[in-house]
Amino acid sequence: EILQPFEQLARPVHALTDEERKAGNLVRFEKARVPVGAVLGLVNRGWERGEPQDADVEPWISRRLAQSRFLVVLLEPGIPVGSPDLLGDQVLTEVRLAERPDHYWRDGASDLRFDDIDPVIVSEVLADLTQLTATNGTSR
Repeated sequence: EILQPFEQLARPVHALTDEERKAGNLVRFEKARVPVGAVLGLVNRGWERGEPQDADVEPWISRRLAQSRFLVVLLEPGIPVGSPDLLGDQVLTEVRLAERPDHYWRDGASDLRFDDIDPVIVSEVLADLTQLTATNGTSR
């Protein structure tokens, strides 16, 4: 038997709840504590690290979902640029839709909803976040 090097047809499909489709954030992933290495691993799946802020700490990671639509995950305490492991595990403080990939999502973000995003892309993002939060086995 030959094993596939990556998931293909048997890949699980992830869906939003009715409440999540009408919302602009994913509460189920918020407050999850995850290893910093797992957060950085998202970069290999199309996510982008945030711009360094105070003390060269990246306080978010984001993924483009559509034109002018990003999923932004705010991280606490954030990832130091020169030494990513320095601050240890990260807590996903907010997981929210935004019009731009940064931590200023609050500006005009209240009108954004997941039901406007392609369900295939949503499934991929949910798979990423599900795998991320399962990495450490801890959430909320």
